[in-house]
Amino acid sequence: MQSVITPGFVELKSTFKRATVWYFRKNIENVRSYRAFLHSIESELIEKLRECALSHPIKYNLKLETTYAVPNVENSNENRAFKSSARELYSYSDVEGVVDRDFTALLAEEDGYAGKNSGFALSCIDGMLLGVYEYSPMGGSSTCHSRRASQIERP
Repeated sequence: MQSVITPGFVELKSTFKRATVWYFRKNIENVRSYRAFLHSIESELIEKLRECALSHPIKYNLKLETTYAVPNVENSNENRAFKSSARELYSYSDVEGVVDRDFTALLAEEDGYAGKNSGFALSCIDGMLLGVYEYSPMGGSSTCHSRRASQIERP
Protein backbone atom coordinates (compact mmCIF):
# COMPACT_ATOMS: atom_id res chain seq x y z
CA MET A 1 0.00 0.00 0.00
CA GLN A 2 2.94 2.30 0.63
CA SER A 3 3.98 1.98 -3.02
CA VAL A 4 0.71 3.53 -4.26
CA ILE A 5 1.38 7.13 -5.24
CA THR A 6 -1.34 7.83 -7.80
CA PRO A 7 -4.98 8.73 -7.35
CA GLY A 8 -7.74 6.22 -8.04
CA PHE A 9 -8.12 2.58 -7.12
CA VAL A 10 -4.83 0.83 -7.95
CA GLU A 11 -4.63 -2.95 -8.20
CA LEU A 12 -2.28 -4.28 -5.53
CA LYS A 13 -2.45 -8.00 -6.18
CA SER A 14 -4.64 -10.84 -7.38
CA THR A 15 -4.85 -14.56 -6.88
CA PHE A 16 -4.64 -17.27 -9.51
CA LYS A 17 -7.14 -16.65 -12.32
CA ARG A 18 -8.11 -13.39 -10.58
CA ALA A 19 -10.53 -15.13 -8.21
CA THR A 20 -9.65 -12.39 -5.72
CA VAL A 21 -8.36 -8.94 -6.61
CA TRP A 22 -7.25 -6.27 -4.12
CA TYR A 23 -7.35 -2.56 -4.98
CA PHE A 24 -6.17 0.36 -2.86
CA ARG A 25 -7.23 4.00 -3.00
CA LYS A 26 -4.59 5.97 -1.14
CA ASN A 27 -5.52 9.19 0.61
CA ILE A 28 -2.94 11.18 -1.38
CA GLU A 29 -4.91 14.37 -0.76
CA ASN A 30 -4.39 13.84 3.02
CA VAL A 31 -8.07 14.35 3.82
CA ARG A 32 -8.43 14.40 7.62
CA SER A 33 -12.17 13.75 8.01
CA TYR A 34 -13.73 10.30 7.52
CA ARG A 35 -16.89 11.74 5.96
CA ALA A 36 -14.93 14.00 3.62
CA PHE A 37 -12.61 11.16 2.55
CA LEU A 38 -15.48 8.75 1.87
CA HIS A 39 -17.33 11.44 -0.05
CA SER A 40 -14.21 12.20 -2.13
CA ILE A 41 -13.80 8.56 -3.25
CA GLU A 42 -17.47 7.59 -3.56
CA SER A 43 -17.86 8.07 -7.32
CA GLU A 44 -14.54 6.26 -8.02
CA LEU A 45 -15.62 3.34 -5.84
CA ILE A 46 -19.04 3.09 -7.50
CA GLU A 47 -17.40 3.12 -10.94
CA LYS A 48 -14.86 0.42 -9.95
CA LEU A 49 -17.59 -1.82 -8.48
CA ARG A 50 -19.77 -1.44 -11.57
CA GLU A 51 -16.79 -2.30 -13.75
CA CYS A 52 -16.02 -5.42 -11.68
CA ALA A 53 -19.65 -6.63 -11.63
CA LEU A 54 -20.25 -6.01 -15.32
CA SER A 55 -19.16 -9.43 -16.60
CA HIS A 56 -20.17 -11.65 -13.64
CA PRO A 57 -21.50 -11.40 -10.06
CA ILE A 58 -18.96 -10.47 -7.39
CA LYS A 59 -18.64 -10.26 -3.65
CA TYR A 60 -16.66 -7.39 -2.22
CA ASN A 61 -15.72 -5.79 1.05
CA LEU A 62 -14.14 -2.51 2.13
CA LYS A 63 -11.44 -1.77 4.66
CA LEU A 64 -10.90 1.82 5.70
CA GLU A 65 -7.20 1.84 6.63
CA THR A 66 -6.16 4.36 9.29
CA THR A 67 -3.37 5.16 11.71
CA TYR A 68 -4.04 6.19 15.31
CA ALA A 69 -1.56 7.43 17.91
CA VAL A 70 -1.58 8.40 21.57
CA PRO A 71 -1.05 12.18 21.68
CA ASN A 72 2.39 13.24 22.95
CA VAL A 73 3.67 9.64 23.11
CA GLU A 74 6.46 8.65 20.71
CA ASN A 75 6.15 5.42 18.71
CA SER A 76 2.53 4.93 19.71
CA ASN A 77 1.20 4.54 16.15
CA GLU A 78 -1.34 1.79 15.68
CA ASN A 79 -2.80 0.70 12.35
CA ARG A 80 -6.55 0.22 12.45
CA ALA A 81 -8.94 -0.98 9.73
CA PHE A 82 -12.69 -0.43 9.82
CA LYS A 83 -14.32 -3.16 7.74
CA SER A 84 -17.58 -3.62 5.93
CA SER A 85 -19.33 -6.96 5.55
CA ALA A 86 -18.90 -8.88 2.32
CA ARG A 87 -21.71 -8.02 -0.09
CA GLU A 88 -22.94 -9.61 -3.29
CA LEU A 89 -23.12 -7.37 -6.32
CA TYR A 90 -24.70 -7.99 -9.72
CA SER A 91 -24.65 -5.93 -12.91
CA TYR A 92 -28.20 -4.74 -12.10
CA SER A 93 -27.53 -3.93 -8.40
CA ASP A 94 -28.16 -0.51 -6.87
CA VAL A 95 -24.45 0.19 -6.37
CA GLU A 96 -25.02 3.69 -4.94
CA GLY A 97 -27.38 2.34 -2.27
CA VAL A 98 -25.02 -0.51 -1.32
CA VAL A 99 -22.02 1.84 -1.06
CA ASP A 100 -24.07 4.28 1.03
CA ARG A 101 -24.93 1.46 3.49
CA ASP A 102 -21.28 0.40 3.61
CA PHE A 103 -20.11 3.95 4.34
CA THR A 104 -22.72 4.28 7.11
CA ALA A 105 -21.48 1.02 8.67
CA LEU A 106 -17.82 2.11 8.44
CA LEU A 107 -18.58 5.45 10.11
CA ALA A 108 -20.54 3.70 12.89
CA GLU A 109 -17.64 1.31 13.50
CA GLU A 110 -15.20 4.23 13.70
CA ASP A 111 -17.52 6.11 16.07
CA GLY A 112 -17.59 3.04 18.32
CA TYR A 113 -13.79 2.82 18.34
CA ALA A 114 -13.25 6.51 18.99
CA GLY A 115 -15.81 6.44 21.79
CA LYS A 116 -14.03 3.69 23.76
CA ASN A 117 -11.76 6.16 25.59
CA SER A 118 -8.74 4.33 24.24
CA GLY A 119 -6.54 7.40 24.50
CA PHE A 120 -5.79 7.10 20.78
CA ALA A 121 -6.46 9.95 18.37
CA LEU A 122 -6.66 9.78 14.60
CA SER A 123 -3.26 10.42 13.10
CA CYS A 124 -4.18 9.91 9.43
CA ILE A 125 -6.55 8.17 7.05
CA ASP A 126 -4.30 5.95 4.95
CA GLY A 127 -6.87 4.94 2.33
CA MET A 128 -9.49 2.42 1.27
CA LEU A 129 -8.74 -1.24 0.52
CA LEU A 130 -11.25 -2.92 -1.80
CA GLY A 131 -11.39 -6.71 -2.00
CA VAL A 132 -13.27 -8.15 -4.98
CA TYR A 133 -14.04 -11.87 -5.09
CA GLU A 134 -15.51 -14.11 -7.78
CA TYR A 135 -19.03 -15.05 -6.80
CA SER A 136 -20.99 -18.01 -8.13
CA PRO A 137 -24.47 -18.02 -6.64
CA MET A 138 -25.62 -21.53 -5.92
CA GLY A 139 -28.49 -22.64 -8.10
CA GLY A 140 -31.11 -25.26 -7.34
CA SER A 141 -30.39 -28.86 -8.22
CA SER A 142 -32.48 -30.20 -11.08
CA THR A 143 -32.39 -33.69 -9.49
CA CYS A 144 -33.90 -32.45 -6.23
CA HIS A 145 -36.41 -30.32 -8.08
CA SER A 146 -37.60 -33.17 -10.31
CA ARG A 147 -37.70 -35.55 -7.33
CA ARG A 148 -39.88 -33.11 -5.38
CA ALA A 149 -42.09 -32.53 -8.41
CA SER A 150 -42.62 -36.26 -8.91
CA GLN A 151 -43.51 -36.67 -5.23
CA ILE A 152 -46.08 -33.91 -5.45
CA GLU A 153 -47.63 -35.27 -8.62
CA ARG A 154 -48.32 -38.72 -7.13
CA PRO A 155 -51.84 -39.27 -5.80
